[in-house]
Amino acid sequence: MYISFLVPPATAAAVISIITRVNTFTKIVYKDEPAIMAWELINEPRCQSDYSGKTIHAWVEEMAGYTKSLDGNHLLEVGMEGFYGDSMPEKKQYNPGYQVGTDYINSNLIREIDFATIHAYPDIWLAGQNDGSQNTFVQRWMWSHWEDARTILKKPLVFAEFGKSKKDPGYTENERDTFLNTVYTNIYSFARTGGGSMAGGLVSVARPVVGKAGHLPRLIFQKQ
Repeated sequence: MYISFLVPPATAAAVISIITRVNTFTKIVYKDEPAIMAWELINEPRCQSDYSGKTIHAWVEEMAGYTKSLDGNHLLEVGMEGFYGDSMPEKKQYNPGYQVGTDYINSNLIREIDFATIHAYPDIWLAGQNDGSQNTFVQRWMWSHWEDARTILKKPLVFAEFGKSKKDPGYTENERDTFLNTVYTNIYSFARTGGGSMAGGLVSVARPVVGKAGHLPRLIFQKQ
């Protein structure tokens, strides 16, 4: 029986049911399925009752070890947005003016975590600021995390989510394209620079979710 103060038995049982599920089409158990690239523990974790990041870090540490004990064949990532926490307070200057209770550096240093992720929604995070300021933020955000992945984490980095909503006041396709160009230009620049920590973008992902979004490991399928 799996007993934990942080992870309810029902959650642990659900994780087992997902990892040991048999693929309907290939007849291969998920933990042995070569079409699966990685597991994501939780999408965009946040904890407003503990901005230090320690609560979420403890959960990630336990779930990472537990998931890897069930499936050592696939890569594992947390699913974080990239907000910095108390382990390196000097890095908080790159946050969009606030914290969400995660510690990007500390949690991605966990041994069982194979690669880091970041997201970027500057139109939401920096609502009210102009497009120039938002694009400048994204450039700093990407550079900082690329440098951290290369020199501190020493792990690959996936820019897993970014976008600009059509619901934004004054939205235009030109502004959207400028934002996307900023992202892809930076990815290309990092790839040319070398180091391998962000040597490309994940073109297509599919994430079927069981139960409440963000509370169980997700599947990330690699496009063939």
